[in-house]
Amino acid sequence: MFALERLRIIKEYLINHRQAEVGTLSNLLSVSEVTIRRDLVKLEDEGFLTRTHGGAMLADSQVIQEPSLITSDSAHISRDTYPELAIMSLRLILDNAVVFLADGPINFKIAEGLKARSGVTVLTNDLVIASLVARQKSNRAVLLGGDLNEQGDAVYGAVAQENLLRYHVDILFFEVDAVNHQLQLTVTSEQRANLIMAAAKSADKSVLVCPANRFGRGAFFRFASIHLAEAIVTDPSLPDTEKNRLFSENITVFTAINAFEGSL
Repeated sequence: MFALERLRIIKEYLINHRQAEVGTLSNLLSVSEVTIRRDLVKLEDEGFLTRTHGGAMLADSQVIQEPSLITSDSAHISRDTYPELAIMSLRLILDNAVVFLADGPINFKIAEGLKARSGVTVLTNDLVIASLVARQKSNRAVLLGGDLNEQGDAVYGAVAQENLLRYHVDILFFEVDAVNHQLQLTVTSEQRANLIMAAAKSADKSVLVCPANRFGRGAFFRFASIHLAEAIVTDPSLPDTEKNRLFSENITVFTAINAFEGSL
């Protein structure tokens, strides 16, 4: 693995986790702890992180908000729900399944939890997710080809979409930036929307993983109705009015506690 790719993966890990231990990064990237410490020095010089005893923390200047006009307080609450949403999503994944994990921080946590599964094939456009699953002895990672995004952590474009059509996927997990008042799925870029649409065509089942505070908002690009998803994984703070609207559309809603209606 080239040093540049390694640094990008470390950045992605810290954005998702806020902190990391040298040993954890060493195992994730299959390099020595000495190499990881050198990488952390470079990233500290860039102002991306602050080194700590045995690891590093994301610099305050790098803490980002959730997209779509969400306040910093609600963004923090949303991030706190990520592990719970991942745990609920993992209950929908059986051993030996073929799963597509579209790029996103919640799907990253789902990928982490797959170490408890066996024989799962993960198809993804996310380089960090692919690298993580590839190091799980009992599972397999398949990375789509395509055009690398500006951050260098995911692939998109026509090649990625064409490659998707060659695979059969049991279950797709995808994230969006917001679900507007008309129950339309919205994201900040057209290329991300196109990839999700292509993935849905290849999947038997599609699951939207979405924190409750992303409902009733809008991002830049509208690309599909809520019916692209057969089920939604969210948290219990979703208002009853929103739940009832989803039920009326025959959408199964799972929370971090239970399933409100139907089964997947």
